[in-house]
Order: sequence, then C-alpha cells, then structure tokens
Amino acid sequence: MKLFNDTGMIFPWAAGLAAILFILLSSSLFQYKNQIIATKVYESHIREQHLLSVAETQFVQVLSKNYEEAIHTPFIVSTPDGKATASCMEEQEDSIECEWSLTPLNKDTKIIKTYYQVK
Repeated sequence: MKLFNDTGMIFPWAAGLAAILFILLSSSLFQYKNQIIATKVYESHIREQHLLSVAETQFVQVLSKNYEEAIHTPFIVSTPDGKATASCMEEQEDSIECEWSLTPLNKDTKIIKTYYQVK
C-alpha cells in the first residue's frame, strides 16, 4: 500500500478546483451587485410612476370641476414619495398639454409632458 503520491497529481487537481470555485464565486458576487443596483433603479422608477399617477388622478378631478383654474394656475401635489408640480396650457380647443415636474424624495427632478383630451 502506497501512502504518498509521487507523481504530484493532487495539488494540480486541488488548485484547479479552487480556481473554478473562485471564478464561480466572483461571477455570483458580480451578478448579485448588479441585481442590487437594478432593484434600486426599478424601485425609484416605481415611486416616480406612483407619484405621477397620484398627481394625475387629483389633477383630472380638478380639471373636471374647474377647467379654467386647472389651466391657468400651477397644480401642486405633495405625497410621502415626493412632490409633483404641473403647469398646463391649451394646445388646441379640445386638448391641453401639461408639463409635470416630479421631485421624489432625495432624487433629481424629472420633467414629463402629458396630454389630455377635454370634452
């Protein structure tokens, strides 16, 4: 019975296995880091979309009640997610154009244009 490996085959196999495990671990960590970044970006887009949705809902209610006031005065909505401001003008007789300024908490301001059909 031979107790030692005279050809030296154990170390290269162990080093190869360690290298494969290191590559797998590195790629997994890289994927995890990218997933965290993508999740944060997705969360911020969802919050901005929610802020716009809440503000648009309230704006449409004001627009249906008092058309002139909705067009000539800036519309401002504050929520726990941030602040939305709209300035609107008549584009044609039956439509208006609103420029929304969305300012989520601790984020940069985004400008979005929306168009509404008026009866």
